[in-house]
Amino acid sequence: MKTAVLIAAALAVLAVCGWWAARFWSRGGVSGRGEPPALAAPESSRIGRQARPAGGRAASRPAGGAGERLRAGPASATAEEPKPRAEMARPQGAGGRPRPRYEAEAAAKLETLQEILGSKNDNDPRLDRDFNDLSPEVKRLLRQKYRRIPPERRNDRGTIVYLLGRNLKSAEDWTFLREVVSEPPCLSLADCSKEMKTEDDHRALGAEVTLAYPSLVALKQAQRVLEEARTAAGQAPGASTAAAREALLVIRAAKNSKTPIVAKTAAEIGRR
Repeated sequence: MKTAVLIAAALAVLAVCGWWAARFWSRGGVSGRGEPPALAAPESSRIGRQARPAGGRAASRPAGGAGERLRAGPASATAEEPKPRAEMARPQGAGGRPRPRYEAEAAAKLETLQEILGSKNDNDPRLDRDFNDLSPEVKRLLRQKYRRIPPERRNDRGTIVYLLGRNLKSAEDWTFLREVVSEPPCLSLADCSKEMKTEDDHRALGAEVTLAYPSLVALKQAQRVLEEARTAAGQAPGASTAAAREALLVIRAAKNSKTPIVAKTAAEIGRR
């Protein structure tokens, strides 16, 4: 009896083992490479990996996502895309826009002028070489600079008048010359509003010319234009230019100057 029971139990165990073996092989069993099935990783090994959502399916990871930034380090998380080389090389003006060419040229002219004024060299060859055919923008900036220079800096102001006087083309150019010859007298290089006393007549004359320097330069430029027009009229009788008429207006304005040497010089030019 006991023997029959043991045999029946053994047969039952063998049947169960055969059923589990058949089920295991029907699900694929071990891979053809002999690798065992992968085990679930512990929670501590998921740092830097993308967590699965509650539904059990992994969310799709966009390129360059959080996982990529963590592996690259903290700096890459906030780094911006590099700009194209050509864009970085372009000069930028106000508002990030490329600076127009005429603005760049005007800035270069003003920088050259500042170097010359700083050197106090009136014979700098750049004065007669680098300031020909000035653009309207450059002339506008030169007039602006003239008005910002303290009136006591007579030589600096006269230099700017000289440069603008060589580029007389527009109505604004001639208006500026009339303003210069009509300026109130400068009484002293230390303070234009306070009179300077000199005992030597020769020194007084030299100081008078220095104090009136910008207006005298403007007059000389108007005289040059007028003489060129008269020469042309002699070669072609009856010829007259708008520039000559503008020059006469500058000379007439200078005759009414409150600076004696300016009014005297204008009267002499008018009699020629």
